[in-house]
Amino acid sequence: MHIEFGVLGELCASMDGKEVDLGPARQQSVLAALLADANHTVSLGQLADRVWGQDPPEHMAATVRSYLSRLRAVLPTEEWAIESRSGGYVVRVEEMAVDLHRFRGLLGRARAVTGEEDQVLLYQQALGLWRGEAFANLDSTWLNQLRNALQTERLAAALDYHDIQLRRGEHIMLLPGLLALITDHPLDERLAGQLILALYRSGRQAEAYFHYENIRRKLADELGIDPSPRLRQLYQNMLAGEPFDGWMPQKAQIDTTGSVIPQQLPANIRRFIGRQSELRRLNTLLAGRRQAEVVVISGSAGIGKTSLVVHWAHAIRDEFPDGQIYLDLRAFAASSPTTVRGLLQTLGVPSWRIPAELDAQIGMYRSLLATKKVLIVLDDASDSAPTRSLLAGAPGSLTLVTSRNRLIDLVAATDAHLLLLEPFTREEARQMLNHRLGADRVAAESMAADKLVEWSAGLPQGLAAVTACALAYPHLRLADLTDRLNRSGPGHAPTTRALRTSA
Repeated sequence: MHIEFGVLGELCASMDGKEVDLGPARQQSVLAALLADANHTVSLGQLADRVWGQDPPEHMAATVRSYLSRLRAVLPTEEWAIESRSGGYVVRVEEMAVDLHRFRGLLGRARAVTGEEDQVLLYQQALGLWRGEAFANLDSTWLNQLRNALQTERLAAALDYHDIQLRRGEHIMLLPGLLALITDHPLDERLAGQLILALYRSGRQAEAYFHYENIRRKLADELGIDPSPRLRQLYQNMLAGEPFDGWMPQKAQIDTTGSVIPQQLPANIRRFIGRQSELRRLNTLLAGRRQAEVVVISGSAGIGKTSLVVHWAHAIRDEFPDGQIYLDLRAFAASSPTTVRGLLQTLGVPSWRIPAELDAQIGMYRSLLATKKVLIVLDDASDSAPTRSLLAGAPGSLTLVTSRNRLIDLVAATDAHLLLLEPFTREEARQMLNHRLGADRVAAESMAADKLVEWSAGLPQGLAAVTACALAYPHLRLADLTDRLNRSGPGHAPTTRALRTSA
């Protein structure tokens, strides 16, 4: 008799398509605890923790044996078995008979194939297995933690699927699902970017701007941070009416051994302004490298650290045939298991193979990079110690770290190169204004342009903010813009809403 188990929703089991009554909730929780690790032994102590937590019954071992006996009775087939092993129990079953393991298997195949049509089909099959929250009818501390972890896996799979479909131009088809997901995940920047892109491509530009402003405000109010560089890039592209192809994550490449080659760099700046002496210094460093080098680029907020690093990383990417990894440490802590798990998935490790302990995850990450020539960008690091655990270790690799701090401990421990960024010179700042606003518009209001440069204090981010305002309201004279900037105070660009109200 054919048997199937479902945990991606309420726990259920069926034999030849007919659902089976699995008994009371505690009995079902015992089955769930074993199915989560199908074909692997779960000790009696682990079962107790997973089902009862800190309050096991007085005769716990006898209770477990009773539950397992009843489960064997209601599911009488040779296609599965609950076997007693030394110190615990194991559910012996074909893994594809459990929807959780089928989900992970389909994801592994989806991330390994190269054809987008095959990827779409596999992702749709995997995501279609979900009937609701995992183990929805059961409750224990362990099950709640596992439920949250599985929900993270589900969201990651959905976001990967969205990226592929957006590359294929299926933005209209994705919109209903994206709008539903953003309600449950209002601070997920990747999801927000997908929604904004789909809305813009569907001709719903006003809604796209609304959703960008919404997540920008939520990130500021709830987390005290700005949107990520990629999300800000998307916003700038919308303001400038530029193509979005460079913003979309690039398709994963596969090397000759079947390993994933990450291609994670954010979109390059179409025309990079200034920083020529810094670029020459970086190129000299690259030409002379022999071992795994580390470069720390330090400077104040808004000085253009990320822009410089991303631009140079694109220029040298061919030097690193095993790929480029980008990680925004402002959004994800370097010492977080979620961060390292994401890096391992980037390198093609299936979710089910990733260890739960952070130290083991870091060990696997370093082992995978030990023989590779990779370029790693760790953006906006705050502390030396956790950042050090993510550095590339193989000769020929390169790690670029940006930080508002000088990370002296990291520089000392790794013999890293330290590059300190200074504000733009007056000439570089005027060059940026000419590029963004047009030389004729800047020349026509030269004095106002000088005031914009003065207001920005030579910070590229400040210049980008004011030029974005000027581009959004082309009828606004630069002199009027400088007056409003002066009223808002040095270093504080007026909001789009304030400009719209006063324009």
